[in-house]
Amino acid sequence: MDEDSCGSDDDDPVSFLFVSFFPFICFLHFILYYILLSLSLSLCLCVWGVSLFYPRGQHQL
Repeated sequence: MDEDSCGSDDDDPVSFLFVSFFPFICFLHFILYYILLSLSLSLCLCVWGVSLFYPRGQHQL
């Protein structure tokens, strides 16, 4: 039984799912990272633009 379990590593559903979904997880992580980066940049630009148009908040910087 031990030899059979050692030989069935390729048939392990956990390993199969990991190998199948690993590229998808990497792609999804890249998409989420890109979305968060773009959102943070847009938020910084919005705050910078608001601070330019409303200079009353410059004393906090």
